Amino acid sequence: TLPMELIEASEGKVVYRVIPNKSHLNVQGGVHGGFCATALDTSTGGAAHSVLGPNTGYGTIDLNVKMIRPMQIDTAYYAHGELINAGR
Repeated sequence: TLPMELIEASEGKVVYRVIPNKSHLNVQGGVHGGFCATALDTSTGGAAHSVLGPNTGYGTIDLNVKMIRPMQIDTAYYAHGELINAGR
């Protein structure tokens, strides 16, 4: 599981604070890329979910994450999700 703390939630916007630890390292000793992707998917999904009515589901259909530098353990990161367009 990811250590995530909800920092902000409003209509169309969600912010989580995430802190990777040693349990999130891959076999090469770096934070697994799936950690970052999951944090971003959770925040963007939360932003979309914030505008849905009761009993309405959603799902991620496309996620593209480009990692330009490695994440560090025991360092706080913020995953921001902001809705640009709510389709049907």
